Amino acid sequence: MNNLTISSTKQQQKYDNGEMRYGPGLYQFLQNPMRNKKKIHHIEGNKIYESMRANMPKIALDLQFIETMKPSHRAELGNQMQYMLSENFAAKTPLLLDFVNLPNEQFVENWMAKSIGYYGGMYCDQTILPGCTTKGRYF
Repeated sequence: MNNLTISSTKQQQKYDNGEMRYGPGLYQFLQNPMRNKKKIHHIEGNKIYESMRANMPKIALDLQFIETMKPSHRAELGNQMQYMLSENFAAKTPLLLDFVNLPNEQFVENWMAKSIGYYGGMYCDQTILPGCTTKGRYF
């Protein structure tokens, strides 16, 4: 047996006796818990693509009055939209969503980054998110 196998066997015996040992098949450090994030985005994106191919109904959320809402109501709406997006990502067959009639792109961009969160994250370029437009949608 080579030294690595002997060392590994000794570590396994110590682990089996209840000692803290780190290595393959033993306790392991999780260096980067987000390392699978890209794969998760690919799975979510594939589900959205399958919904598009299956001609799933499209849902338009009209946000034309968001700028005139009270800040507390805007925050509550952002919270609800965040829940909606989370559930949509987790759904087996997600809905196709669009945010339409946005009043002011800069205002909405800031509000979405602050309230919804998905639009201001590190990997938002890898995430399939609802489209945003200042116009009504055709569907």
